[in-house]
Amino acid sequence: METVATRLKLARENAGLNLSEAAKKLNLSPSAVHQWESGTTAPRKKALEAAAKIYNVSPVWLNHGENPSFGAPIVPWEHPSELTDDFVFVARCDIRVSAGNGIVVYDECEQDEPQSFRLSWLKKMGMNPDNVRVVYAHGNSMAPGINEGDSLTIDTSRRDVKSSHVYVIRIEDEVSVKRLFKRPGGGLEVQSDNKDHPTRQFTAEESQNIEIIGEVMHKQSTRI
Repeated sequence: METVATRLKLARENAGLNLSEAAKKLNLSPSAVHQWESGTTAPRKKALEAAAKIYNVSPVWLNHGENPSFGAPIVPWEHPSELTDDFVFVARCDIRVSAGNGIVVYDECEQDEPQSFRLSWLKKMGMNPDNVRVVYAHGNSMAPGINEGDSLTIDTSRRDVKSSHVYVIRIEDEVSVKRLFKRPGGGLEVQSDNKDHPTRQFTAEESQNIEIIGEVMHKQSTRI
């Protein structure tokens, strides 16, 4: 059943924000935003209106589920004829990207079961459909923002590291999703959002062996 909590989570994800980014814009802690989305606490009127403004949705829809003012970027479909011209297909890659200690790549992208996206949303996010792929998270090292089974929309053209952004990376035969930070001298810091997982630091020379597959632009959660 749809609730204020589930609508808050959906609106945040459609805005392309993770918990930390949304919390920063709302002047809250990530745990406070997570409590809203889990239904543990409920935002007051002013906080709800602030969230609606940041997520670019109607506060009436957030509160009551009426008059939605946005379209979800990822849309379920059974046959292409159900989709309008505002939709494009993106390759769904059957790679489970580790949000843990890293997993071995074992499959390629499946072209016969693509994901449908709103073209208008991709343009708003500055993404070319040809560079977009969907992969799946495995593990809990990026929790609570990214969890087991979440689908991640990545832009494979965005490979220049911007500190604190989240990327899908390959180190040798292991592919994982991590938050990256630039280090003085050209090195990289590879960080997990889950503090139970250690941060790894690489020199400029070692960083040459890290392949940036793409930046994570959106997350679709399988959890309620």
